[in-house]
Amino acid sequence: MREEQFEAARQAEAGYHSNFYKNNELFEDGTWMSRPMPMVMEMLERLLVHKQELRVLDLGCGVGRHTIPIAQRLADTNSEVIGVDLLDEAVDGLHKYAKQYEVDHIVQAEKADVEHYRIQPKAFDFIAACSCLEHT
Repeated sequence: MREEQFEAARQAEAGYHSNFYKNNELFEDGTWMSRPMPMVMEMLERLLVHKQELRVLDLGCGVGRHTIPIAQRLADTNSEVIGVDLLDEAVDGLHKYAKQYEVDHIVQAEKADVEHYRIQPKAFDFIAACSCLEHT
């Protein structure tokens, strides 16, 4: 794919997601944000058998479809959940929902392009990147 085609596709995706976040609420019935993917939460539970305090990274987190439920599960621990997204609407939404769901004490929202996000070795116990990698 030529560079300009890739950039046009990426801009179209960004526009779709910006509009979707503006017009829909997190966990709204009938949307793809109505609940987290079961596998993400199942893998978290498997990890919690071995370790109770986690550093979690959610790449392409959007407004928190996975970040918020992960943080809710870890809310009573000294864990840290970092959500990274390229869109201002997503980062702003994650801040809003972290407060709304009372997990803002463990959730951090970062605006960054996940394609260039630097992950240090052994920095995280769990990394989610649902519906993210195909956009890079």
